[in-house]
Amino acid sequence: MKQKKAFTLIELLVVIAIIGVIATISIIALQNARAKSRDAKRVGDAKQIQTALELFFNDNNRYPTAEEFALGSIFSTSSGATSTYMQIIPSAPTPADGSCTSGENTIYYQQTDDGNSYTISFCLGNTTGTLTSGPKCLTPAGIVDVDCSAPGPVALPDPCQTETCSWQTVGSAGFSPNGAYGSNIYVHNNVPYVAFIDSVSSKISAMTYNGSSWSNVGSPSFTAGMSWYPNLNYYNGQLYVAYSDNAYSGGTVMTFDGSSWSNLGLPPFSSGAGNALFNTTRVYGSTIYVAFSDGGDNNKSYVAKYDGSSWSILGGGAISAGYAEYTVLDLDDNGIPYVAFSDSTCGSARLSVKKYEGSSWVYVGSPCVTPLYAWWPAIAVDGSDVYVSYGDANDGQKAHVKKYDGSSWSDISGSLSVGQANYHSLRFYNGNLYASYQDSGVSSAIFVKKYDGLSWETLGGSQASVSGTLQGNMFLEDGIIYIAYADTANGYRETVRKFAP
Repeated sequence: MKQKKAFTLIELLVVIAIIGVIATISIIALQNARAKSRDAKRVGDAKQIQTALELFFNDNNRYPTAEEFALGSIFSTSSGATSTYMQIIPSAPTPADGSCTSGENTIYYQQTDDGNSYTISFCLGNTTGTLTSGPKCLTPAGIVDVDCSAPGPVALPDPCQTETCSWQTVGSAGFSPNGAYGSNIYVHNNVPYVAFIDSVSSKISAMTYNGSSWSNVGSPSFTAGMSWYPNLNYYNGQLYVAYSDNAYSGGTVMTFDGSSWSNLGLPPFSSGAGNALFNTTRVYGSTIYVAFSDGGDNNKSYVAKYDGSSWSILGGGAISAGYAEYTVLDLDDNGIPYVAFSDSTCGSARLSVKKYEGSSWVYVGSPCVTPLYAWWPAIAVDGSDVYVSYGDANDGQKAHVKKYDGSSWSDISGSLSVGQANYHSLRFYNGNLYASYQDSGVSSAIFVKKYDGLSWETLGGSQASVSGTLQGNMFLEDGIIYIAYADTANGYRETVRKFAP
């Protein structure tokens, strides 16, 4: 009988080895495909969360707190209804991929910059699109190569650390039709808005920059009567301006709905017996706060708040016991108002700071913080630290900055300016403090300085404005600094400049 040939042991081993190699390659390819799929989901989830957070911001003028985010949905509730922006916040796909640890493979959220920003952590195991592998941090400005998966301050990339920044004019210098004074600037999603008093009408106009030119926001000179001290804010997708209007004998807030300006609540929010001076606006949640000195009550300091339907005075009465020539406002991370004011009870209108604690105003540290009269102050709150800048009458009204560290006030700057310093502004970004002022000792030019906790640096190495200025101020968004001012070289017309790459 003829015998059938069979595979030899060697042949069987070769076939099994080939099958094993193919299976291994297939498994590796499948694992890589799954890992890439998980990375793609991480990026996609991050972008969806970013969109939901922007919708939340547009309705609340802040990003959610960590406690709100931890509820597992992104939503807000008003007197009218509940708006849901993301029904279920996704969790990070598991397992962690590449060199990512389990701790880095989390969606960890932190609200930062007094509710004006946030960080969300995630980690990519492989290059995904234009993103490299490793820990990532989602911010309103996009995704950056930073690990923000642990509690605490996050050092985000500063655009001026990776690229050379300089002062640049935004659009044309002197873009307003007439002379301007009382300049105020606000920037939202990299779009600058300015409000100023038109020197011809003595009413307030607002303008915005679309990337190529400046144009009016609504009708120019839109206020009812002669107006003073405009201060801008952006809330619920709308632009707001607080100011003093002679037509109402007091403080007023108007809002722009995309087509026209209208009053917010019934004007005025002040006593109605005199101008509301040195207005400062801040927003937390759905509540709008305005600090002012009430010309109808001996210029005492007040804070008014709008709760969505009407204005009321926070604390029920004046903050200062006597005359307060300047009143400025900031809010902490929890929406607690802090006010700095020139305190006549100190004997020489020295600066005092108070905060609102549930039902009453209390001093922050000792009253009478400055040695003598404080000129054109500003205030900024960062966590438990409070900062004030001002022109110090004890030092020729030169610019000084003081810090309250939770127990006492101390001077952290010495003399910053050459001459008398006016129109101070303070802003925080990425753990750094930025201070601006007009220096009468250098042709009334505007200077912006940065404090990193150890030393001060003049941004751009010299003045921020090209020429002399009148009543300028500063705003900061995503590390880009903007200043607005009446430009003496252009007939006191409005000019905006930015410090950017």
